[in-house]
Amino acid sequence: SPHSASQGGEKVAGQCPDTMSITEASCSLMGEGHVTKFNGDFFTFKGNCPYKMIEDSRRGQFVVYARYQACGTNDAGNCLRSVTMYVDRVYGFSLERGWLINDNGKSRNVGNGETINLGGSAITLTRVGKTLVGTVVNKGITFYYDGINYFKVKVPFDYVESVNDFRGFCGQIPTDYMPSTGRDVSSFDVDMPALSRSSVCEPQFGSSDTSSCEDNSNDIQASLFSIAGECPVPLDLFVARAAEDVCGCALGDSTNYCFCNIAFSYKEECRQAGVEINVSEELCEKSFHQDAFKEEGLSYRRRHWFRSY
Repeated sequence: SPHSASQGGEKVAGQCPDTMSITEASCSLMGEGHVTKFNGDFFTFKGNCPYKMIEDSRRGQFVVYARYQACGTNDAGNCLRSVTMYVDRVYGFSLERGWLINDNGKSRNVGNGETINLGGSAITLTRVGKTLVGTVVNKGITFYYDGINYFKVKVPFDYVESVNDFRGFCGQIPTDYMPSTGRDVSSFDVDMPALSRSSVCEPQFGSSDTSSCEDNSNDIQASLFSIAGECPVPLDLFVARAAEDVCGCALGDSTNYCFCNIAFSYKEECRQAGVEINVSEELCEKSFHQDAFKEEGLSYRRRHWFRSY
């Protein structure tokens, strides 16, 4: 299936080689407001507030908010500004644009290959190349953040007891879950609880209008295929998202921003699947992330990113 890459598992002895025992579910964000839910369904939205991704029903022991903000020319872009997590109702921290960590008001940073602990070692954070990889140790939850628009959280199935264990726009995880073929549910009622009831927080669902653009999907398919190598992650959804984002992209023409956001998201998904791939420098500069940060007013000094505005 082209859209079932949001699930993880392990081979089952005595069964066909492609039979997997589902052990975890994931919810991911990438590009211009593209969301893949726990069950493999997906949607696209534009928003301007913190929205609740995940809240478990065990008295809120794990809660995640994704803060989106209108950005770019005429506020036509959709930027993930931060992800805030609350663990065990007593500790909260935020991952912010540019690999910055807001640790209860204290700004911290993780260099490539470094590991830090947060919340009395309840959370570990490691920088793996362009991605912050975190673990909520006592819950077996893993999350990934590339400092721009890619964020993903993986939840083990043994953390799930009933269909109602999670609320938020990532959705619920049925205990009898089988991988979804993936449906675009942008036209359905997606629950997007926001921290504020202001009208500015009302999300707009659905893909951007691409009727005024040339069909670039074949070129994008070829570009992503050229870097895919042995990566087992299907390309279809990434191609569709990149084609949509590139049409009328409101951000960073000089950095090929909208395409490279998706290309590096694909690279990270491949890394999680155990395959390292390289994005051609003819498509995206190796310094893409740093260049994007600088355009947004973040500067680098003494191995730490900081706001320069």
